[in-house]
Amino acid sequence: MVDRLTVCFGALCAVTSLALEAEPGRITALIGPNGAGKSTVFNAITGFVPAAEGTVRLGAERLTGLPPHVISQRGVVRTFQKRSLFPRLTVFHNLRIGLHTTEPRSVFGTMLGVPRCRRAQHEVEATARELARFVGIEQELEREARALPYGRQRMLAVAIALAARPAFLLLDEPSAGLNRTETTVMAGLLDRVRKAGVGVVLVEHDMKFLLGISHHVAVLNAGEKIAEGTPAQIQADPQVRAAYLGERTAT
Repeated sequence: MVDRLTVCFGALCAVTSLALEAEPGRITALIGPNGAGKSTVFNAITGFVPAAEGTVRLGAERLTGLPPHVISQRGVVRTFQKRSLFPRLTVFHNLRIGLHTTEPRSVFGTMLGVPRCRRAQHEVEATARELARFVGIEQELEREARALPYGRQRMLAVAIALAARPAFLLLDEPSAGLNRTETTVMAGLLDRVRKAGVGVVLVEHDMKFLLGISHHVAVLNAGEKIAEGTPAQIQADPQVRAAYLGERTAT
């Protein structure tokens, strides 16, 4: 997916020659101390910042240099730490907006009630309800997004991202601000997402949450990958323990 990715801001390189592979139906985690370059990697993968070197691919398709909306259309979709919701619209209408690419294209056909357009609208509405059911907020469809508890707002943000039918879903700190119960619910949702065949890549600071759901973990420190492997391998790695806990490695 990512090969020799380097991202620089002037003379400062925030990410250096990163290789990262993610697979469909699996959860890949990117971890590291604050300032390690994790969010910069996400921004580069999804086209929000340019790469100085390296490539990002989805299968055989090169995504490097494409704008964010095209990368999303190709199948790589991300969420942000700040929830991207329309707070005064209902959950249902937030999901309808997320499904805008499947809406009928003919304005006049919609106004005139052309059968094909009516069928398409019904399909979009049914999909919005199915997305709400999938993430567990089907009882909240008529509530304004701002009225939802924080944890359910996070679920709605995931549902909106899934509306784009991604091949890979990138999540920036999905458990941030959640209580223990909400964190457990989020873990269950991400497991359902990956079982549906979507590759999940996440940046996360809650190590217990992350290590409990991830299949593969890559560790960044000062913009460079210092370790990768299974959660058990990462927990035992002396370089990782030094980066996180300040432990000295043997010399």
